[in-house]
Amino acid sequence: MKVGVQVRVVFESAAAAKAAYLALEPDNEGIPQDLQIGMASRGKVLDVRVDSEDGMKTLISTVDEILEKLQVSQEVVGEVKE
Repeated sequence: MKVGVQVRVVFESAAAAKAAYLALEPDNEGIPQDLQIGMASRGKVLDVRVDSEDGMKTLISTVDEILEKLQVSQEVVGEVKE
């Protein structure tokens, strides 16, 4: 079963969105073939798309890991709009 999710985070500045993008970028290398991660930083917005052909469990754990890293990025930069 193929499943996917898109996460959109709006930051206070384009620099904060870019910093979050750069913090997540290395994690996109060497991922399993049945998992696809796409990211784009446009202005103050960071979009992350995750698709898994390995089912819901893989998708959930991957999105959880991405959100944890975004949380750390937020704490470092301190600029996510609520």
